[in-house]
Amino acid sequence: VELVRKIWESRKIIISIGSAFVILGIIFALLSRNVYTASTTFIPKGQVKGSSSGSLSGLASLAGIDLGSMSGHNSEIPPSLYPMLVKSNPFIERILRVEVPKNGSLIQFEDYINDPQETTDILGQLKTYISKLKNFIRVNLSNESDKSTILKDNNGIKKLTLEEERVYNSVKKLIVLNIDENEGFIKLSVSLEDPEVAATITQNVQSLLQNEIIKFKIKNAQEVLTFTEGLYFEKR
Repeated sequence: VELVRKIWESRKIIISIGSAFVILGIIFALLSRNVYTASTTFIPKGQVKGSSSGSLSGLASLAGIDLGSMSGHNSEIPPSLYPMLVKSNPFIERILRVEVPKNGSLIQFEDYINDPQETTDILGQLKTYISKLKNFIRVNLSNESDKSTILKDNNGIKKLTLEEERVYNSVKKLIVLNIDENEGFIKLSVSLEDPEVAATITQNVQSLLQNEIIKFKIKNAQEVLTFTEGLYFEKR
């Protein structure tokens, strides 16, 4: 009875606090941005089990060469490495150069990510500004202006500034890759505020990943062919 009496006496405070939370919830719901997810499920091109070198293996066997031990599973990138490949800095760099639609024109995805006006979410904008402020403090007050991440690519070595590193990490969080190693399926998804941009990035991530897998298989096949030809001419 005493507890009920105290609650009744404090009813105005309880109602005020409850109303405040309801109002804050409504405001948050109205200001929160809509996030759209574009996804696709596919099988990597050229991924065929048990087809190592095909007719080339038959020709090599005539010369006493066993290609099975040389190719095997090494002819393909292990599916478990796909997420690492997609989230590698050289891969993300190419994604940032993809052109995406905005207001009837095309801009690079990097410009889209760096534009705080792309989100109507006040909390999202505040988070972006806080992140930039933290980077500014790290560079100017912590004597970290000479520190950077090294990005290695076929074209040489590139240094990432702290701001560029922030952008790269933001893009990595947008891309989700799930691998079904038993069935060989890959499920790729990208979440963004603009559904058309999300679909564009998803399509380009899939295309770039497919190309990387094909390039690896071609390079591997060329190395096997070169090695096989060398052995063949030695046995002649």
